[in-house]
Amino acid sequence: MNILYICTPYDVHDRKWMTYFSDKADCNLFATWESNFDNKLGPEDYEFFKEKKIKPLKSIRPFTFKNPFQVWQSVRDLKRIIAENNIDIVHLLFATPHAIWGAYIKTPYIITARGSDVLIVIPDLLKSSGIKKIQNIYLFYIFRKSFNKAALITGTSLRQLESINIHLSPSAPVELIRSGVDFETINKIENDVFLPEVLKGKKYIFSPRYIRPIYNVELQVEAIALLPQSVLSEYVFVFMYGDGDYLSKMKTSLDAIQGLNYLILDKLSQIEMWTIYKYAALTYMVPHSDGTPNSALEAMAAECPLILRDLAAYDKDLFDGTCVKLKDATPQCFADAIVRCLDNYPKELKAAALQKVSQYGNRTIEMEKLYSWYKKIAG
Repeated sequence: MNILYICTPYDVHDRKWMTYFSDKADCNLFATWESNFDNKLGPEDYEFFKEKKIKPLKSIRPFTFKNPFQVWQSVRDLKRIIAENNIDIVHLLFATPHAIWGAYIKTPYIITARGSDVLIVIPDLLKSSGIKKIQNIYLFYIFRKSFNKAALITGTSLRQLESINIHLSPSAPVELIRSGVDFETINKIENDVFLPEVLKGKKYIFSPRYIRPIYNVELQVEAIALLPQSVLSEYVFVFMYGDGDYLSKMKTSLDAIQGLNYLILDKLSQIEMWTIYKYAALTYMVPHSDGTPNSALEAMAAECPLILRDLAAYDKDLFDGTCVKLKDATPQCFADAIVRCLDNYPKELKAAALQKVSQYGNRTIEMEKLYSWYKKIAG
């Protein structure tokens, strides 16, 4: 099977989906992307594609209403890529913007949605007003045409599937296929060889999402400020790097908490990240909105105590009865939950989390579902 991915080439989730099939003897992998990503790629990115046996092809220019000729050129280039490489299946990773290209090709294709694309971006096109209203309505119908022509549509959460069926009413099959995590590898970590040196010998609490507004770091900081000094003196609070003014603002707020020890880590390898989960006293994430976060699944696979915000978007088959959920997203409620979890995290939650992630969040199981579809579509 010759499979062409239209992707965001540096996106970690896109890479996870593509690389699973690198070692499949019956899969030849190709990748293209929109040309506005070109200047964000370096030699290491092309080395990644070479190592994973994915052949990068010429990029195509983005879709735009302002330049119909550019769109025509991109469609021509895409059709040429498909013909020259005898592509059997096109896989459009993340529906916005990539799903739009499905409307213009005849080769069987799969659309994979992963969150805000089908939960927010596409439905909101019909809520536009003013000068962009007609343009966005037309754009919505191009997306709907693409979804209806697809051989398969996948989503990574039950809420995404519901949104796809409500807003786009596709005739194509709509399947739940999560990105999943490397369950066996994570669960079998037995030592701290890959734990960053700055964490060895320390007790720490881990916030694995980036320091960005969507991940609600303000709530984290406000809760930490309410913790007793006994917790602040015993644990290091570990964050992942962010960018811009928001990062500076959060660092200033953290620096103002008397007695707090914290670290901000950057550029961790996958095995380092997994080892941090394995040895963390507690992991938490309290974003404003979310999908099916791999960071939560990795913590569950590592048997790490976990606090999540109680969001309706979280699939019940994975996250009900497997972690502590904040019923009230206030600093005091969050601080109290941290103290309770450090004192006595329920063993039954850990056991349930391990069972659920092995069953519903296992990358091997999820990607084998997709592999079966590849074979079925390619005939």
